Amino acid sequence: MGEYGEPDGSAAAPAKSAAQQILELFEAGDRVLIGTDVAELRRIYADDYIQYDERGRAVRKQDVVDNLESRRIRFVSMESRGAASAF
Repeated sequence: MGEYGEPDGSAAAPAKSAAQQILELFEAGDRVLIGTDVAELRRIYADDYIQYDERGRAVRKQDVVDNLESRRIRFVSMESRGAASAF
């Protein structure tokens, strides 16, 4: 244990399940969109990422980046529903 009771890295953390890793990735995606963290969005979104808007139009990763950087779009809250369909 570290000085303040946190793990010091000497013991291996238990492996996360694939389902847990997917949920964490969805949550991270939500956080970067709401927080407008473009650098983190570029890091975690695949270059070939595509999402579909409410009208069924395809939106690429670069479109999302451009929209966030220009402030054409801003997310104030979000509820991911896609994570459940991944299992």
